[in-house]
Amino acid sequence: MSSQVPFLYPLSEDGSPGEPWELDRPSLMVGRGESSDITVFDDALSRGHFLIVREAGEFFVVDLDSQNGTKVDDRPVTGCKLKSGQIISAGTSRFQFSTELLPVPNLPNPVALTVTPRVLTAPALPG
Repeated sequence: MSSQVPFLYPLSEDGSPGEPWELDRPSLMVGRGESSDITVFDDALSRGHFLIVREAGEFFVVDLDSQNGTKVDDRPVTGCKLKSGQIISAGTSRFQFSTELLPVPNLPNPVALTVTPRVLTAPALPG
């Protein structure tokens, strides 16, 4: 894995990435609760659904005993090492882990955002 800080992108219904969060901390919690580092409006998410953890220069996703589980590339996981391009599914939300800054539609000059508590409305998954 490169020494560059990776990103977590929320994905829209059509799979296009939204504004990224820069994964610049040792761990970040994603969930619907206000105490999450990344707060997502998605009733199918637990308050603290999963963690992204950096350890020895590698990144891992860890499910926090969520009610609806966490998947990586459509496979249920309790924890696993992340590779660039993998898709994390939690509740009705999907996120892409990437070691590169991706072009984001509808943003004139895409820039990485430092993670701060903020809210995102989850897109519905097809089917």
